[in-house]
Parts: sequence; structure tokens; C-alpha cells
Amino acid sequence: GQALSSKSDAELLRAQRGRCMGCGEPLYSGLFSMFARNYQPCRYYGGLFCTRWCHADEHRTIPYRMLMFWDLKPHRVSRQAVSNRVLEY
Repeated sequence: GQALSSKSDAELLRAQRGRCMGCGEPLYSGLFSMFARNYQPCRYYGGLFCTRWCHADEHRTIPYRMLMFWDLKPHRVSRQAVSNRVLEY
């Protein structure tokens, strides 16, 4: 959970077999996913998480990125990442 993922959403969906990284919920993909997408990327863990249970579109600064790249910009993170005490300050 240290680096910002450079993979596209399509690559992540394939790697995760169309499932949420947190709970395994099926993620919508395909032609209509741009209108009814049910997932968001977590830049802390580098995967896709469902918006039903695991991602609330929260943004946090990622400590690794602050230290290595002076990146102070808040990035999208999952609920699991938010509950991780490392992201709270």
C-alpha cells in the first residue's frame, strides 16, 4: 500500500477478476460502467473497491508519497485505508 498504482482501471479489474479488493463484491465493467460504475480506486492499496461497502470517496494524504515524492495531495482511499491509523494525523 505504498505506491500510487500506475495500472488502468481495466487492468486492475482483470487482476482482481472483477471483484472488490475489500469484500469481493462484483464490480461493474464494460460499456455502461462509465455511467453506473460501482467502484473507486484506493491509491493507498493500489486496487479497486466497491462503493457499496468499501469506498466512500474519501481522500487522504499518503505518507509514503509524502516522504518519497513530496506529494502532499490527498488521494482517493478506501474505508479500510482510512481506518488504518497510519493515514490519521
